[in-house]
Amino acid sequence: MTIKLDSKRVTDDDLKSINLRFKNNGLITEEITNDFRNYIVKSFNQFNFFNIDLISLFNKVNDKSQFLQETFDDVKTLYLNQNTSINNQIKSNKQLENILDTAIKYRLATFYNAFLSEDYKIYKTLEILKSEGIKAHVLISDILDKKFGIDFILIVNNEFPLYFHSINGSSNAKERLKTKIKKQAKLDNITINRATLFNKKYHFIFTDFKGDYYHFKDLQINNHKKYKESIIKNIEKQAKCIVEIYNNATDDDKEETKKELEQITKYLNETNIKVEIKAIIN
Repeated sequence: MTIKLDSKRVTDDDLKSINLRFKNNGLITEEITNDFRNYIVKSFNQFNFFNIDLISLFNKVNDKSQFLQETFDDVKTLYLNQNTSINNQIKSNKQLENILDTAIKYRLATFYNAFLSEDYKIYKTLEILKSEGIKAHVLISDILDKKFGIDFILIVNNEFPLYFHSINGSSNAKERLKTKIKKQAKLDNITINRATLFNKKYHFIFTDFKGDYYHFKDLQINNHKKYKESIIKNIEKQAKCIVEIYNNATDDDKEETKKELEQITKYLNETNIKVEIKAIIN
C-alpha cells in the first residue's frame, strides 16, 4: 500500500477562509435550550457514528446548517434501524420523535463544531509556523483517528513529527482521551496497542479552552462572540508553543519521534486497507 499525499498548498486565501468560517460559526436552537436527560438522547449519544463518513460530508459543506441538512436523514435512518424498539415507540408518539430529532441535531452540531475547531487549530498552527519561516505539513485520515486515536500529525520541516489529540477542554473530553490513548484497535489482522506505541513526550492535547467547562458553555450561550474570541486566543497560544518546541528539539528528539511515525506507516503498509492520508503543505 502506498500512502498518497495531496500536495495542494494552503494559500493566504485558505487561511482567511477558515478564519472567517470559524468566527461565523453560529449556534442552533438545539445547542442552547434542550434538556437531554431522556433515555432516547442518552442512547443516541452512545451511537456509533463510524458507519457514516461525516468527515467527507463536512469537507463538502459551507456551514453548520448545510451540514445538518446533508447528514440528518442518514443518521436518523441508521439509528432507527439499529434501535427497533425506539423506532416502534416514535411511530405512535410524535413527541418522542421530536426529542430524537433534537438529539440528532445537537449531536451533529457538536460534530460540526469539533471538525471546524480542528481545522482552525491546523490552519492557525500552519499560519504561525509560516510567520516564523518554518515549513510544515499535516497528515490527516479517518484511519489515524479511528484506529490510532490521533487527530492529526504535524511534521515540521520534514524532520520532526508531533502527534495531536484535539478536544474541547471539558473534563469529560479529557477522561475520554485517557481511555482513547490506552485503547487497543484492530487494523486488518494487526492489533495496535496505543499505550505502547505512543511516546507521550511527543503527543500533545490541543484544547479549545482551558478552565471551567460551564463558564465557557455559559459564554457560548449568552455571548458566543466572546466565547470564540477566548478559544481563538487559547489556540494561538498553543500554536506558538509548537514553534518553541521545535526550536528546542535536539537531534535525538527528532530521531525518537520519527520512530513512531515509521511504526504507524509500517502498520499501514502491512495491511490491505486502502488509506489516503492528506498532506497540507505550508
